[in-house]
Amino acid sequence: MSLTLRRSLDRGRYQNDWLDSRHTFSFGEYSDPAWMGYSDLRVLNQDLVVGGGAFGLHPHRDMEIISYVLEGALRHGDSMGQTGVLREGCAQRISAGKGMSHSEANDSETARVHFLQIWIPPRKLGAPASYESAEFPRATREAGWVALATPGGTAGSLRVDQDARIDLTRLLRGQSRVWNTTPGRRAWVHLAVGAATLNGLALVSGDGVAVEKETALEFKASQDSEILVFDLR
Repeated sequence: MSLTLRRSLDRGRYQNDWLDSRHTFSFGEYSDPAWMGYSDLRVLNQDLVVGGGAFGLHPHRDMEIISYVLEGALRHGDSMGQTGVLREGCAQRISAGKGMSHSEANDSETARVHFLQIWIPPRKLGAPASYESAEFPRATREAGWVALATPGGTAGSLRVDQDARIDLTRLLRGQSRVWNTTPGRRAWVHLAVGAATLNGLALVSGDGVAVEKETALEFKASQDSEILVFDLR
């Protein structure tokens, strides 16, 4: 059994006057050969964007890009004609496929937006680009595990073109919850907000854990917490 801790403060970091971004894995100018990704999870960035801040229009191809909003409101626009605003508890999936461009901006001029950016390489390259979004209400997240993304897009989840699944939950202080692993599979845990223990291992906001050969993951929250678990090959 194995739990390998990736401390929040050990992640890569990029800052400018409108963005504070933490990189769990190598990204942009941050490169660490020991942390190039985990299975099919290639990018996991935690982004804080100040009021009025924006990622301008930029291109992507052959990547599944998932954004999940933890706080505030994120405004999206892309070359496929999709536009909209994602608020706390909402997520979007862009299959960049053979090529597309998009922009992401803080929809507020004063309040920050806090969101996760997740990249997973697709099984099929050169597919048509596509977009979808979904809302995961706080009450549903607090009631148990919610499927954020699945290969088939089942049960209201986003569809991701890879043998990967993302589950999400929210624990209130003092609560516990178990996530059962699948034999032969690996997992990555990301504590997005709060503080909790994972099988007795203390975690704070931004910490990640690589999981191998564990039969179950038991989380106990010492603060209100938001937790993502990636089920991977």
